[in-house]
Amino acid sequence: MPRLYGGGIYFPGERMADVLRAWTAWHPGTPETMISSFAVLRLPPLPELPEPLRGAFVVHLRIAYSGTAADGERMIAPLRAVAPAVLDTVADMPYTEAGSIHSDPAGPVPFYERHIMLREFPAEALDKLVELVGPDSGSTLTVVELRALGGAWDREPAVPNAVATRGLPYVVLGVAGGPVSEEQQLKESVAVLLDGLEPWRGDRRLVNFLAPEEADRGRRGVRTGALRAPGGRQEDLRPGQHVPDQPQRGAGRLISGDSINGAPGKSGPGPRGSCQPECEEGTYWIHGPPRGVGGLPPLPPGPPQS
Repeated sequence: MPRLYGGGIYFPGERMADVLRAWTAWHPGTPETMISSFAVLRLPPLPELPEPLRGAFVVHLRIAYSGTAADGERMIAPLRAVAPAVLDTVADMPYTEAGSIHSDPAGPVPFYERHIMLREFPAEALDKLVELVGPDSGSTLTVVELRALGGAWDREPAVPNAVATRGLPYVVLGVAGGPVSEEQQLKESVAVLLDGLEPWRGDRRLVNFLAPEEADRGRRGVRTGALRAPGGRQEDLRPGQHVPDQPQRGAGRLISGDSINGAPGKSGPGPRGSCQPECEEGTYWIHGPPRGVGGLPPLPPGPPQS
């Protein structure tokens, strides 16, 4: 894909309810070639941000469309008409600039993130989200994103795979930015968001977005036994992560690992990493390297396949 039509439309945060209603009514009628999400941003006053966004409370529609710019312009016209934009960056762009759609920070930023899947997003859920993180909420969350799923993700593949979202229309992510010294407050602020949306929560999780203390819940996202090829081994499926079919519990929570380029990890028992006594046994390298990287030996050849 050499190019795409995409970018972001930023609206004043005070128009959150109007923009969210328009987007949730609009996106189900778009083709699979159009991907979008809705985000609430409380941005710091950093000089690297565009002037209209510095220290601003805004809502952000993220757009990516693989069709022509003319068709894209026509499709998003109803969104642009909802309210005057603070900033509109949607345009034809080289695919190499796709990262500008979300405009995440280029450097490391301390934050805490959790998510839940939603099985539905009725008007009551929309009103609740506005209550939780809207202009009168008092929320301090840096980012709250509602991503639309569906499309090709919902189609059953010929061979079972690790996609955990089939049949679930949305994922909600709560991101709290701040120093490590405020870890508990950051966790509590995200919990307020997710607890408030509990009535609409789906029964699965995305392994991509699990927080370290949620690593054991990865079994809700993928059953490794169902994915293993005939005659294969569970290790054949592990590029850097091992999720057991059944929990083998120690006394407490898993300690997340972060091992790359030879740095020691903390998330697995035995030779794969150093595990504190209360770790979950049988769960390895939740945030660690694949075999052959960072000092882990490559896996031996598997059994011959017929």
